Amino acid sequence: MQTKEPTLTAEQLLLRAQGVIESTLLKSDIHERAEVFTGLMNCARELGIEQQIYDIARRTAAEFGEPELWELPQSFEKETDLQPFPVSSLPKTLADYLNAICDYVQVDSAMVILPMLSVLSMCLQGKSTVAYPANAHTESINLYTLTIAPPGERKSGVFKALMRPAREYQRRYNEIHRSAVEEYKSKRQFLERQKQAAMSGKNASLKRVRELTRELCELEQVHKMRLTCSDTTPEALSAEMLKQGGCMAIMDDEGSVFDVISGMYSGGQGNINLFLKAYDGSSHTIFRRTSDNITLNAPFLTIGIMTQPQQFMQTMSNTQFSGRGLMHRFLFSFPKGCAGSQNYTSVDIP
Repeated sequence: MQTKEPTLTAEQLLLRAQGVIESTLLKSDIHERAEVFTGLMNCARELGIEQQIYDIARRTAAEFGEPELWELPQSFEKETDLQPFPVSSLPKTLADYLNAICDYVQVDSAMVILPMLSVLSMCLQGKSTVAYPANAHTESINLYTLTIAPPGERKSGVFKALMRPAREYQRRYNEIHRSAVEEYKSKRQFLERQKQAAMSGKNASLKRVRELTRELCELEQVHKMRLTCSDTTPEALSAEMLKQGGCMAIMDDEGSVFDVISGMYSGGQGNINLFLKAYDGSSHTIFRRTSDNITLNAPFLTIGIMTQPQQFMQTMSNTQFSGRGLMHRFLFSFPKGCAGSQNYTSVDIP
């Protein structure tokens, strides 16, 4: 004969709560944490001590140096579809372009909308802001977006179609300005060698060093245009953003950048400061031991990533990303699956 476990009283639960919460915080699996904490809070609600238990959990999490515990989301009585993006709200040219890509690659519109907005963000960031009508406050227009879909849903096809115009523009721009870039490199190297010669030997001249230093400072920098990158460290990204006037985009259909910034190349020590600052143009300075320091007065970064559900779950479970607000800066899209169906009569994108 089975015996029913005795029901805890409010006093007993309050006494046990501290130990339960401490053991929960020691669990590495974020989903398992949420399951245990949900059960604890449900019991607390039945006994009318929800706030007391929540206060204990918040204090204990702070002592552990961990983000506060979260409960599992409550299920609805019926399944609810995600709200579709209103394609009709786009300007006609963009709406036509989005629909043409959907027909060509044969995907749901939710697969295209965020990558398309990311490409526009890449083109316009640093050039415009949104101004509030009542005061001087402004908001930047660059976006962080994340589109999540399983393998076989044609993410790469969408990505290639959207990035083609940008890559073609970058190629043409660099062809036109190739001689100017090479001339800048040659002139800078020439002045640096002259300066080095003026600093040593019997012909050393402080006056000449000053003249050459001034010429180097006044020399207008000309670099190859780089609109995007996909696999980069924060340090390399900041150096490239300095060359590109403070703007850059991370556009990727794999999501590998999350592995990098979480510490793949730095022994597990993640560095997300630049990604937090460049979301709204906050100044960012990097001090380096072996070369010049980097100061970005108003950096702007666009992130447009398409990834798989497993990579998405790993990213969302990273306590550094969630605890410091990186993932809260993203727009998310979960497109309807279209794998397994294909119409072989689709036309090219105009």
